[in-house]
Amino acid sequence: MTKFLLLLPFITIIIIAGLIYSLSRTQIHNDLFFPTTTPTPAYITSAPTLLSPQPGSTIIGPLVIKGYIPKSWTFEGQFRVKLLDDKKQLILQDRVPVEWDNENTKDTLYFVESYNYHTTAKSGFLILENDNPSGLPENQKSMETPINFATSPSGTVYLFYANIFEDSKICDCVACQVVLPVARRLGISQTPIRDTLELLLRGEITTEEKKAGFSSEFPHPGFSVKSLNLKNGILTIEFIDLNGFSGGGSCRTGWLAAQITSTMKQFSDVKLVRYLPDSIFQP
Repeated sequence: MTKFLLLLPFITIIIIAGLIYSLSRTQIHNDLFFPTTTPTPAYITSAPTLLSPQPGSTIIGPLVIKGYIPKSWTFEGQFRVKLLDDKKQLILQDRVPVEWDNENTKDTLYFVESYNYHTTAKSGFLILENDNPSGLPENQKSMETPINFATSPSGTVYLFYANIFEDSKICDCVACQVVLPVARRLGISQTPIRDTLELLLRGEITTEEKKAGFSSEFPHPGFSVKSLNLKNGILTIEFIDLNGFSGGGSCRTGWLAAQITSTMKQFSDVKLVRYLPDSIFQP
């Protein structure tokens, strides 16, 4: 009994040490498998995710950009994009629209846009920038992606058609804004601008293109080109519209006009497109 009493302090120390060790092991297990903080979901990012073009890829024809942008990079539903050549000279710049409303709780927003551009450079950079209304340098964010440029095959033109699949990704509605290019072989032409427009208005979309979401309301009886006039970079197109095909809501009419405008602006001489009569493509 006396020996047990003498050993009691040591036994107590051993028991306490065992309990502390056991508790520490339990805490380690909990930290590993039941973390106290919620992991950040993979789709919440602090930088854009560029799906197209990929770094180092070669752009042939119009530039199509698509991906996801953090909501924090946008202001009033827009962020900025720039295309530079290999000497960091500006080729184009624009504001890219994304889905936006005050109740939008998404952390990242989908974007898709297409651009005609003209450059003799062999390489360059695509820059995505946050819309920074404050103008403060410390609030500026950007992501730079190196890309290469290649010339389209001779006789190739691009027709811009509505893409309903990509358009539906912009919002849970019909955004009426996405027009994307498809390549066509025009061949030798004395009037490439008019012939390309006529090709667009035929509305000939392949089965594979339809599967990819491309659609067209062209051709339409009574709707045709009357004349084209290119002067000082302004292309004026006069249409014949016997059945009011070009009218309707602002969503539809804007989408129709965007297909023609984008198709015409692939030609370097065309800076601006005007339509006649004034009632064409008016809601």
